[in-house]
Amino acid sequence: MVNIPIITCGDQACYRPDIDTGFIPPFERFNDAASYHGCLGHETGDATGAAHRLGRDLSGRFGSAKYAMDEIIVELTSSFIKADPGIAHTPAPSMLGTLHWVQVLKTDCEVRPVGIDRLASRG
Repeated sequence: MVNIPIITCGDQACYRPDIDTGFIPPFERFNDAASYHGCLGHETGDATGAAHRLGRDLSGRFGSAKYAMDEIIVELTSSFIKADPGIAHTPAPSMLGTLHWVQVLKTDCEVRPVGIDRLASRG
């Protein structure tokens, strides 16, 4: 697990690379434990892309193909984090967003990894 500070506050989750810190709403704001852990896993996944960790290209703006690529990596990371201890997966709204990102990646050949067409066709 990535060791980053997690601040519990507010009603929106995010990772701020400038201070290497994740922000997540209080547990009580989530429908269930799986949703909370999925969100926590997502913010942890975001943190893996920091320059001093894996150094992923985080320069993409929301809606861009670069951003889409990173969101898919982060969503998969969150799924793996939840699967390891056997936390049940409940598809979250963020997963619906991932389906959108797959469509973006299918149309952008510059960032499309080998095999994304096959992955998307299984969806």
